[in-house]
Order: sequence, then structure tokens, then C-alpha cells
Amino acid sequence: MKYFVLFLCICFSSCSSLSRDKCNENIRFRKVFFEKVIFIEKYVLRQEEARNYANSADFNWDKLSNDFKGGRENFLKFKKALFFLGQHVTISSLIFGYSIQYPSAEIFFQDKEKWLKWYEENKCKNIH
Repeated sequence: MKYFVLFLCICFSSCSSLSRDKCNENIRFRKVFFEKVIFIEKYVLRQEEARNYANSADFNWDKLSNDFKGGRENFLKFKKALFFLGQHVTISSLIFGYSIQYPSAEIFFQDKEKWLKWYEENKCKNIH
């Protein structure tokens, strides 16, 4: 009986290591992928906050312009992040209008859900 239990332990540990070895996840890609998703999320939420603020009674141009210093650099970084993700996942066509931005945070979160699902389905394929 003691040998049978030892045999089961060995089989279980070898089987679990085999299942881990089947996943060939590219760690560098994962890091960059999630950095881009996080940056886009922060950018979209900041844009949403600005839209809400612009429609509020407390609106002040000086405060808005101070809050968005470095806006051009962030916009370019946003576009680059979208381009990177667009090589691998689908991005809502609603953002590619006159100004490249999400019309609402809700549309972004729909995209984000699809991106994360895609990543989970494809992470073991050593994506580059």
C-alpha cells in the first residue's frame, strides 16, 4: 500500500508538470500586452473624466488644461498602444472617427473584455 501511494504521488507530480510544460507563454509579450491595455484604460478613463467635467457646472478651462499637460505625448502613446494591440486583437471601429478616441468608457470595457479573453485563449502559443 505504501508503494501504491508513492506511485500515485509520482504520477500526479509528473502529470501536473507535463500540463505546465504544454504552455509556451511569451513572458515579454505578456508584459507589453498588459502594459498597453493598462495604459489605454487609464487614458480612456481620463478622457471620460474630462468629458464629464466639461459638462459639469464646475467647468474651468484653466483646470482642464492643467490636468492635461503632456496631452499630445499621451495621445501618441495611446495611438501606438492601439496599433500594437490591433495587430493581435479586434478594436472597436467606433474609435476610428474624426478623432481617435473611445466614445465612452463602456465601449472600451467591451473591447478590453474581448482582448483579455483572446489573450487567455492564445497565451500558450508563444505570441510575438
